[in-house]
Amino acid sequence: MKGKLTIKIPHHFDDNDVEITLCDSISSTTVCTIKLDGKEFLRCLGRLANTPCEVSYGLLDRVGRALELDTLVFPMDEKAKWSEKEDVARALAEEHCPDGWVCDHYYSKQGSFFWKDGKYYGKTTIRRWVALQQCTEEKHLT
Repeated sequence: MKGKLTIKIPHHFDDNDVEITLCDSISSTTVCTIKLDGKEFLRCLGRLANTPCEVSYGLLDRVGRALELDTLVFPMDEKAKWSEKEDVARALAEEHCPDGWVCDHYYSKQGSFFWKDGKYYGKTTIRRWVALQQCTEEKHLT
């Protein structure tokens, strides 16, 4: 598995945590995040084995799977108030989202809502993680 490693070291790590994140390159998913205080991090740099740390795991069922992206366009309620537009869009997107896909629910960009043929629509990005053999080239994100 190809991965990406990120080590975030604060300017004054005596009183702040160092964070080490391991991500799977194929699925763009965080595998795990390790947090160490300054003393624990210095122990690791000094080659002391079995240093205690805090570990949190990501969505491991996505690791090694290909991330596919697509666009979901769904009819909007034309009578929804402007202040409620995003909440209405979230509910309608979930209702129209195909099985196995996850909606992003970000509606603050230009083009998230539009009129076409006299009807009002919402648009968002959807994503899913599939076995590498199942992914389609045009939707696969590397």
